[in-house]
Amino acid sequence: MRKFLADIQLKSIIKNFESSKNKQFLTWTNIQKIALVLNSKENINKSQIDQFIVKLQKYVEVYYVEDQAKAATYADWQSVLKHDLNFLHLPKSTLLHKWHEKQFDLVINACNEDDAVAQSIAAALQANFKCATSEKVKDSNLVIKRSVNNKTIDYLEELVKYLKMIKN
Repeated sequence: MRKFLADIQLKSIIKNFESSKNKQFLTWTNIQKIALVLNSKENINKSQIDQFIVKLQKYVEVYYVEDQAKAATYADWQSVLKHDLNFLHLPKSTLLHKWHEKQFDLVINACNEDDAVAQSIAAALQANFKCATSEKVKDSNLVIKRSVNNKTIDYLEELVKYLKMIKN
């Protein structure tokens, strides 16, 4: 029952935060601000992710889902902790509205398609261009499937390779 209610609330969150702006593909040179949504369950290597971010030469904010933790693991990433979630295990509305005030050129949700917290974050963040690993939520412009054995860093590097191929 709780999962059913969470799915309904997730659909509502996505609908409420649907961008009023036109969704559009952006060329890599036009992308300056990136939001990256990651989950601690994905076995993240922070050092590799930090090196990847430096290599991008773009402004990047990381939203890190640590839904079982009471304290943030990394101070320089925006962590979503256990106390940030409501009884349906979705981000509290105050956080969603706070994130909605931010504007990015690109939002990358590198999390599993069943990660409702990550989907909520990606939906709340404003961007004309959104990428995800699944078509499950119809909020993304570009979907690059992620294989089961694919590490997060490998997925991100592959995604950026495709983003650099986009021409106007």
